[in-house]
Amino acid sequence: MMNKYFAIGIPTINQAEYLQSTLQLYIEDFPDTHIYILDNGIQNFNKQYENVEITRNFDPFCISKSWNWLAKKIYQDHEHALILNDDIYLGTDSKDIIKLLKTPGDLFCAQHEYDYFSAFVLPKKTFNECGGFDEEYTGCYYEDSDYLRTMSVVHGKNPIFSHVLNAAIFRRNSSVTKDPKLAEGRHINERRYISKWGGPISGETFKTPFGK
Repeated sequence: MMNKYFAIGIPTINQAEYLQSTLQLYIEDFPDTHIYILDNGIQNFNKQYENVEITRNFDPFCISKSWNWLAKKIYQDHEHALILNDDIYLGTDSKDIIKLLKTPGDLFCAQHEYDYFSAFVLPKKTFNECGGFDEEYTGCYYEDSDYLRTMSVVHGKNPIFSHVLNAAIFRRNSSVTKDPKLAEGRHINERRYISKWGGPISGETFKTPFGK
């Protein structure tokens, strides 16, 4: 019987070779859990698994849109979306995640500084109340900090940073390392963040988006 409490979503663009081997581990760790892969790079996944669904996206999404797409897909049948980077191996199992989610909280993130969203669980309730990630952020960077501020400052929600979501194997920025073009929009995103919140990260002055 499949786990109906949460499902896993993984966006990917150029890490198929690494992700393919990691999926084998996730099949063992989460044998009762649906895993949804959003492939923004039209990559070659040689092996298929019964509980893994791969969607090949011919119009690549930025990371915020990818997260939103996966969350909405998962919420059709589950109350929680466990979103993972394609360059990590989480190293936990269904029992640990379900135990974590019994703790009151509106968002569950890893404890890695600057990489809280390398692994996170977003409840459907929080997504419905706070909205999704801001898809005006291009490529990657700043969409995670933006969401933390939106949910905590604007909506009064409480994120929980848990060791349960700390990856056992973590290759920070490996997609960008492989393709530096993926980071070209970083300064554009930084300007949007400053404009939206009245200052840089840790120096924000607005309590609402764009001070409105």
